[in-house]
Amino acid sequence: MRFQLLAVGFGLGSACLVVQAFAQPQIPATFYGSVTVDGKSAAEGTDIRAIVNGTDCSQNAPGTRPILRDGDTSAYVLSVVHESQRPGCASDGSVVTFTVGGRPAVQSSPWKAGPIHLDLSTGAAPPIPLPSATGTISAILATETAAAPPATSATLSRPTGTPPTDDI
Repeated sequence: MRFQLLAVGFGLGSACLVVQAFAQPQIPATFYGSVTVDGKSAAEGTDIRAIVNGTDCSQNAPGTRPILRDGDTSAYVLSVVHESQRPGCASDGSVVTFTVGGRPAVQSSPWKAGPIHLDLSTGAAPPIPLPSATGTISAILATETAAAPPATSATLSRPTGTPPTDDI
C-alpha cells in the first residue's frame, strides 16, 4: 500500500513539474534601431513606448527607456513583452506601434520573440539609419589600400635562418 501511495505521489509530482515547465513566460521581442524626430536625431533621454492593442507593453518602467545619442545618430533598445508576461500584450503576429516622446511613430512591426531591427521616426522625414559597421570598415580599408604602395616581391620580406622544429 505504501508503495502504491508513493507511486501515485511521484506521478502527481511529476505531472506538476511538467505543467510548471510549460507555464514559463515567452521571451520578449527586443526592438532596436535609430530614432528620428522631424528629420533630426532624437534628443538623448527621449521616452519610447511600445503599444499593442492600446496597452503599453514596454518591459521597462516609464522614464527608463532613454535614447542613446552618439554624434549625429540616436539609437534605442526596447523589449516588448508577450501576453504570458503581461495580460493584454503581444503574441506572435500582433502589431506593435510606437511612440517617441509621446508622438506616434510612423513605423510599426509584427511582434515575434527575439531581436528585431526597426528604425523609428516621427513626422514626415524618413528615419536616419544607424551607421553600418561594414560600411565603416570598407571605407577604412579603401583608404588604407589607396595610401599603401603595391606589394612586390622586393617589398615582401621572407624569414631567414633555420626553421623551428619540435626536436629536443
